[in-house]
Amino acid sequence: MGKRGYVMENMYNLNIERSVLSAILFEPKELDDMIGEVVPLDFYLPFHQYIFEEMVYLNERELPIDEEFLRQGLHDRGKFDEVAMIDILSSNPITLLHPYIAELKEKASKRAVVTLATEMKKLTIEDNVSGQEVAAKVEIALKSISGATARIEPLKISDIKTEPVEIVCKDFLPLIKGAYNVIAGSGGVGKSTIALRLAMHYLRANPLKKAFLVMGEDDSIEIMERLTRIGEGFLHLFGDELQGVINRMLFITTDNSVSMRFLSMQNGAAELDNTLIKWLDSYIKKNDIGFVVLDPLKKFHSVNENSNSEMDLLVRDVFLGVASKRNVVMLILHHMAKSQEAKGARGAATITDTARIAYKVTKHYMKNKDTGEVVEDMSKDGVVKISTIKDNKNIFQKFGYKNTDVGDIELYKNDNHSGDFDVSHEDGCKVITYKS
Repeated sequence: MGKRGYVMENMYNLNIERSVLSAILFEPKELDDMIGEVVPLDFYLPFHQYIFEEMVYLNERELPIDEEFLRQGLHDRGKFDEVAMIDILSSNPITLLHPYIAELKEKASKRAVVTLATEMKKLTIEDNVSGQEVAAKVEIALKSISGATARIEPLKISDIKTEPVEIVCKDFLPLIKGAYNVIAGSGGVGKSTIALRLAMHYLRANPLKKAFLVMGEDDSIEIMERLTRIGEGFLHLFGDELQGVINRMLFITTDNSVSMRFLSMQNGAAELDNTLIKWLDSYIKKNDIGFVVLDPLKKFHSVNENSNSEMDLLVRDVFLGVASKRNVVMLILHHMAKSQEAKGARGAATITDTARIAYKVTKHYMKNKDTGEVVEDMSKDGVVKISTIKDNKNIFQKFGYKNTDVGDIELYKNDNHSGDFDVSHEDGCKVITYKS
């Protein structure tokens, strides 16, 4: 056998394909076990693909899967091949299908890899597509190939391995580690300030960890002032102790801003930036990051925020995916209009539905006695109300309610602070160092 003949034999086996199809004709119930696992492209011969499609079609409509119905259906589609049909009918039906199906899918995977290699060669050499774009396409294609051969294996509940939920910042506003958390609120309500305080609470409790914060709407001077007031006023940190916490906070602010759109529209479709996602994953691992803040959500995509299918890519593949893989606290800050405060966060439902816990921050309002108009309650200036949009494990009631003055959060203590700070850079991120 020549080299080409050997290679092609490894790409398909018509006898196996005929035996599988013959087994279905002999015992149509076998098809029920194949649906969802075997797909038409698992067969090499086009006629075998067509007849399998017709078998699935007949099965869905509860029609007989026999020679006559298959002939008629394929004739109507102009896909019938008498010789290929006789070859199938002449094959001996098999009773133990699983090894044959495994071999069928293995050869289909090999063909898919060979096809992918050819396409990638064309993109790289003939079409002159960038290396990064080709790599991204390869990653997506390989996921599709491996997914096509994956089998779903349900387990008994006692056999499913899972880690207990780890709750952090229980002394303030509880968040879940290894998960995607959300704080939503209108512009200027205090979301960023609360996020900074949460990061400092986490770092105080985890002295070997760092925090990575992308503050897309705040400058370094403003952030430093907030950190100092929060540290001194609420965490009672001063001097070297405060400096030690702040030094473990790595920032990207409006002063050293970079584009971090994980999801954008490419050729009319939403597409993830896998290079940027890998950078985030690597940065978290390399720098011992335990707490991540991305503020605000709109800075990290350029797709339709009302589309569940598009936003699901961002929240599941990026936020939830990285948080789960690296077991970090992922906190996303999300804008909502004042008119939406009674309803919850704006945009697609998946933004909050996918979160393990989602908070809503609002100012306090009161009704003007003279005009009847609802206005901001100035007697509670600097104090915001925190409530939950989603909290399936009821952790806010267990921890946060009593540690936030029954749902109220004071943004700053009215105390004076002194101090100065230096600004430097580390791995492209601005680092602010407090000097007592």
